[in-house]
Amino acid sequence: MTKVLIADDNRELANMLKSTVSSVDGYQVIAIGADGASALGLYIKHKPEVVFLDIKMPIMNGIECAK
Repeated sequence: MTKVLIADDNRELANMLKSTVSSVDGYQVIAIGADGASALGLYIKHKPEVVFLDIKMPIMNGIECAK
């Protein structure tokens, strides 16, 4: 099972992406973060193989988080 992390401050969009990803065999959304800082913490904790990062998020944007 491929673990997926989603980071998006728009909860509605994050849930839509989660639904889409979860409908694909072999992929499991293991966590959703609302900003870059929480996404980084979730990444360290869960070590997902795939990460979807929103670019414009509070605290730390997606580009900063990816670095």
